[in-house]
Amino acid sequence: MGLECGITLALPRGGLATSGVDRRRWHRGAGEAHHVMDPRLGGPCATDLVRVTAVATGGAEADALATALLVAGVERAQTLCAEWRLPAVLVHADGEVTMAGGLG
Repeated sequence: MGLECGITLALPRGGLATSGVDRRRWHRGAGEAHHVMDPRLGGPCATDLVRVTAVATGGAEADALATALLVAGVERAQTLCAEWRLPAVLVHADGEVTMAGGLG
């Protein structure tokens, strides 16, 4: 895939992390799989997002939130970012980019 969205974020403090399904892939059976697991499925998540970058108070928190938003998918991720005032960049499977949680 190799999507590049060309966004620069200034981060005076806190942590930033990106989680995505466009890297770390392998062939499994008749299809491809990736490393982002959905605990509800017990396997790779099915998501309409390719990549999520989240900003939080620290790196570990940002990493956990980016992964959770990725698993949640576009619509739920946008809702969560608004509710939690969580700054995030959502890269959709079709290449569209959404700035959420006050970014933009």
